Amino acid sequence: MITIIGLLATIFGINVGKWRARARDSQRVADIRTLQQGLAFYFFRSDYSGSYPVYDIYITGSDAFSQDLQANGSMSTVPADPLNEGNYRYHYCSLQSCTSQTDGATYYLEYWLETSAIPGKSQGQNSATP
Repeated sequence: MITIIGLLATIFGINVGKWRARARDSQRVADIRTLQQGLAFYFFRSDYSGSYPVYDIYITGSDAFSQDLQANGSMSTVPADPLNEGNYRYHYCSLQSCTSQTDGATYYLEYWLETSAIPGKSQGQNSATP
């Protein structure tokens, strides 16, 4: 009886971990869409028209990039990765070294997924551009 309970607890614990990873991945994809919308707003604002913020930075929500988006009204809050450690951090770059275009002309957002549960996205490194 104790063996059965232990086995069930182990199976349940593994499944809960997978569900949490999938939920974090869903949040990441939603966060990236939110960031893209904020960056589009930044790009088309009359006083910033035609360029994206020029940074090569990991997004924490309180970094210079996040403060810039908040200060000009493009976003009220800037999302950070649910784990925000190791590979699981959002990386933004709009420098020529990342995009092969003039600084601020485009951007590259990098994020990592823990699972392959999101249709069209793979486990590991993913990216988004305008």
